Amino acid sequence: MLKLLIALFAFSSIFAIEEKSMVIVVPSYKNIQWYEQNLGSLLTQDYKNFRIIYVDDCSPDGTGKAVQKFLAKWKGGPKVTLKLNKVRVGAMENIYNAVHECADDDIVVLVDGDDWLPNNHVLKDLNEAYSSENVWFTHGRLIEYPHGHSNWCEPLKPEAIKNNTYRKFKCPSHLRTFYTWLFKLIKKEDFMYEGKFLAMTWDMAIMFPLAEMASERHKFMDEINYVYNMANSINDNKVNPDLQNYLDYVMRNRPPYSRLEKRPEPLN
Repeated sequence: MLKLLIALFAFSSIFAIEEKSMVIVVPSYKNIQWYEQNLGSLLTQDYKNFRIIYVDDCSPDGTGKAVQKFLAKWKGGPKVTLKLNKVRVGAMENIYNAVHECADDDIVVLVDGDDWLPNNHVLKDLNEAYSSENVWFTHGRLIEYPHGHSNWCEPLKPEAIKNNTYRKFKCPSHLRTFYTWLFKLIKKEDFMYEGKFLAMTWDMAIMFPLAEMASERHKFMDEINYVYNMANSINDNKVNPDLQNYLDYVMRNRPPYSRLEKRPEPLN
């Protein structure tokens, strides 16, 4: 019996999926009410090979110091790099800088500082998706807090994939993940408007180029894997809907990226 158990364990180990390196990037501003829910959902993931880059964007409500104290009390778990900005620069610049600190083969997982993951197996599910060489980025299905709505996320349209017309349709939504090397192929100026990093609609600046370059090499995660916090009073659609709508128009009318036939060779 013991020999059989040992053999079964060895067999299962051979076919176990290797954990890919993941980096959760958290841009955060004025999230004193939400940081514990956010970090608690990340730190308790049933996954070992990941780390977190948390960027507090000069929050005036004490979020940065609160996170610092919270992490000091947390025992074990993944490595967390906490960055405390002295000047507010916005989520897009924080994401850009954080991703460019990552290795090319890292998988970046974007989680806003007022949102959280709904269960502890999100990273494990992502790892299974990325076990295919034909997956370069993923998007998924969210649930809104506190209303519970979850019906507006959808797979990419076959028409968009065939004709490279993603910008005519919904932008791929949360949970947004991608290989670092793919993100780094997006030109810096395409994250900007009038010489500054985008204040809003930065999700389009990321996800449309990823979709255009990766084409069918992506996966839509159909199970809900993200909680989007509609209770936050500083959501973009509440702060300045006119600017959001205008930048939406700008993003949709920028030239599309070309489809990649294969992953480019490393530059060095």
